Amino acid sequence: MKIRVIKHEAVPDCGSYEVRFPDGRPSKYFYFENLPGRRLRPDQVEQAVAEQNAKRFAREEQDKLDSPTVLGAFFAEGTKPIGHGRLIGHKPDFGVTHARPRELGIAGLSL
Repeated sequence: MKIRVIKHEAVPDCGSYEVRFPDGRPSKYFYFENLPGRRLRPDQVEQAVAEQNAKRFAREEQDKLDSPTVLGAFFAEGTKPIGHGRLIGHKPDFGVTHARPRELGIAGLSL
């Protein structure tokens, strides 16, 4: 899966670089404006700076996608992450006994 950098320039000397992710995350935009008098937003810089920032960000994110993760090594074969660290096909063991209230000596509670 490759992260793409796409240039958008509808008006000459004004536009953005889009960093598009292959995994469905929202794109990140780096805006540029080559005429300093037309810069209405504080995050608009010259085109060369915006291109450099977009490529640097895309390279860092691509390295994260390409490198093996600590969690990736943890997942056993046949399990998949489903969010918040939970796994399909994995029963957590927290070292807690699941005793009924009467077994713990708590009166008046029933399950």
